[in-house]
Amino acid sequence: MGNYSDFAGGVVEVQSGDIIQMKEVEFVTPSHISRSNATTYMINDAAIAITPQYSDSKIFGEIHFPMSRGYGSCLELYRAGAGVTDGALFSATANYSTNYYYGLGYFSTGGGQWSPTNFAYIDTSHNTTQEITYTPRVRAWTTYSTTGYFAHQNSQVLHRVYEIKL
Repeated sequence: MGNYSDFAGGVVEVQSGDIIQMKEVEFVTPSHISRSNATTYMINDAAIAITPQYSDSKIFGEIHFPMSRGYGSCLELYRAGAGVTDGALFSATANYSTNYYYGLGYFSTGGGQWSPTNFAYIDTSHNTTQEITYTPRVRAWTTYSTTGYFAHQNSQVLHRVYEIKL
């Protein structure tokens, strides 16, 4: 059986809200993923590529860091592909009057506590059926004397994307 249609015994009509496909990547970090300045670091091992079947579908993604801690840590999301404008889909800025001025997400835990950190996003602006790559990138909100740790050494980082029919 190659797909759901084979399993169901015939043609299956895709409905609005159906999950068309899911892609995931997981990796174990060989060292800490951390930042103490506003320079971005691309987490290329967590990059995920998906080829949408529908140009008007939405891409829902989720990223999980099992052990995070630190002050003023921002997650951004970089999108690239032949059918989209390459660049940050969610980018941290210093302008409080803009949307997503902390990027895709922000965390600030103190006292040496390590906590799981989860982020989710939706991309409805891709408008393509060509391959798109989503790469998380991290940075500090600004330059700090405290380091923000996104993932502890030897932790499993998960990144998953779903294509959902509109």
